[in-house]
Parts: sequence; C-alpha cells; structure tokens
Amino acid sequence: MQLAYPTLRLNRQRLLDTAQRIYKQSQAESEIYGLNRPDFARCLYYLRKPQAADYLRQVAQKQPNLQNYEAARINWYRLAGDQAAMQTLYQQLLHKAAKADRRAYADYQVQIFEAHFWLGNDRECIQLYQREASLQEWPLLSLIAQIAEARLTRNQQLALAMAQRFAQEIRTELLEPWDDWLLNYWDLYEICCGLLDPPLQLDTALIAPASNPSQRLLELCHAEQVVAVEWATYNNEDEGEIGYQSYTLADGTTKSFGAGFVNQELERLVWDIMNFDWFQAISQYQQYGIYRLDVAKAVVNHIGEIWTSYDYDEMEAQGLLNDNYSLTPHPTDPDLYVMSLPKEQHQTIDVAFWHGQRRSY
Repeated sequence: MQLAYPTLRLNRQRLLDTAQRIYKQSQAESEIYGLNRPDFARCLYYLRKPQAADYLRQVAQKQPNLQNYEAARINWYRLAGDQAAMQTLYQQLLHKAAKADRRAYADYQVQIFEAHFWLGNDRECIQLYQREASLQEWPLLSLIAQIAEARLTRNQQLALAMAQRFAQEIRTELLEPWDDWLLNYWDLYEICCGLLDPPLQLDTALIAPASNPSQRLLELCHAEQVVAVEWATYNNEDEGEIGYQSYTLADGTTKSFGAGFVNQELERLVWDIMNFDWFQAISQYQQYGIYRLDVAKAVVNHIGEIWTSYDYDEMEAQGLLNDNYSLTPHPTDPDLYVMSLPKEQHQTIDVAFWHGQRRSY
C-alpha cells in the first residue's frame, strides 16, 4: 500500500507570534528567566534562527539534574548541534547506570535507549529494545525503535509510516512545536521526515498569513463544504480540557478534527479558535461549554455544556440533574455528555469580533 506524504508543516507566523509573546513576558519578569525558557528556544530552533543554538545549550544546562532528564538533555544538545556535549552526557549516563541499584535499573535503561536514539546509535538502540522487556512495555518506545530501524536500514516505507503516525498524533492532540515535553513529538516527526526521499522540509512555507484570518476561515470552510465547526471545553475542576472537536459536512456527516483535511491552512485556522486568544473574545460569555461556528451565518453560538461520565454519575447520585434540559451522549465520544441549552439561551458572537486587537494570529 502506497502512503501519501504527510502534509503537516510548521506555521512560521505562529512561531513568530509565540516567540514574541514569550520574549515580552520574559522582559516583564527577568531577562535571565527568558533566556532559559524551553518554549522560546524551540521557537528559535524551528524558525532556524542563528542564535537558537546558544539558547538551546542554556536550556540543556538548566534542565533538572535528575535521572529522568538525562536523555532529554542530550536531545537539547542535539538540537543545538553540539556533538561533544552529547557524548559527554552519554558517558556520564553510562557511568551513573553502572553504579545504580536494581530499583533504578529499568529507568536507566529507558534513558540509555533514548540516548542511543538521539545520538544516532540505531543498532545499539534496537538491540537494547529487543533485549529489555521493560522497554517493550512502553508503546512510544516501540515507535522510536521503528524509527531507528528505518534510519538504520534506510527503509523508506517504514519511515513514511512513522511520519504519518506522528503527524496524526500531533494533529489529534493539538501538539505545538514549542511544547516542553521530555519527548516532543515534533522532534520525532522531523527525524522521520528527514528520512524520506526526497526529505520533507518542515519549514517550507505552506501558506501566506491571511490578512483577515476569520474571513479566510469562512472561505476555506465553504470551499471544503463544511457547514459548521463544533468544539467544546469542560472544566475538570482544576483545569480546562478539550472535550471534543468536529466538523459538520454538507452531507450531514461529522468528521473529527484529528482526521485532518488536506488543506493545512484550514486545519490550523480551525485549531486556532480553541486557543487562548479566541477565548479572550468569548470569555465574557462562558469559557467552558459547547461552541458552534455556523459557516453560512458567520456567527459562533454557545449552545450548551459538556460533562464527562464522571460528572454525570456524580450529579445523578446527588439528584442535581435538570430535567428541563436534554442530556445525551455525544455521538463521537461516548465518554462525554452534552447538555444542549434551549435555543433562546444560545449566546451569539459575531465572527468579525474575532478579528480585532484581541487576536494575535
């Protein structure tokens, strides 16, 4: 089966906006703090700025000197192109692992496995994975071992399959290049894309920034025959989390955000409506709830609330459910319950309001 090339690309404008926002925050707090921010260093790296290497080294030096961060620090030096520092940390890691007790053994094997991968020691990486059963318990480490195999054997189909896999994960989880994870999926995706023939350049310009993103979103929705875009957030007591996101198509069917469209401009613009800048525009109504963009009318309606099954069970046990409102499982996620508000309680936000000073797209 022939796989198509992944279409996920870096969005230079979003990287620039994020870097500028972080820089302003660091200036307001302290210059030293700003120099050590991983998200700022990553933005500069993916913008291919010459000064990125210095920032990446500083982040690597400031990472916690803890066992679980050993391989992550090697990766930071990899991004900075500092092979000497990578080798130094690797030798230190082997020395620490040799002196570790049995309790720490498995954790050190994970760190050594990841270190081999970042260093490009693919044969050693694969052999360690096959030898250590504890490594095989982690699904992500299985994917990393497959990337190492594709790199070692120059297996184009495997590299392409891995690139598609990580592109899908990034889309589904709405992961950003500047996210500060011990294992950033964009790093793995970039390595996969570099193994393709020809290599896929993530920083190749895909689109020009739209002068009016909200209007451009509507144009693209019409072009893709999208009738509505629906999304939700729910307040899980201490944090806001994404509930569900879907497109309603002209034929009446729905499509998950994670499934993606070929048109990456549309995908990025739609994702952007869930970001903080969009919620600044709608927070005067209600931050948590269900929102629906009506493409034909160019308005967003707050149409209901969303609960998890845990919320539902707890409210049912306490007798707090309101019989006046319709409460049904959401069709694309059975773990979530949708409480639709009566039409007269819908709150409407004009799309034109999005394109103003509050927007930083």
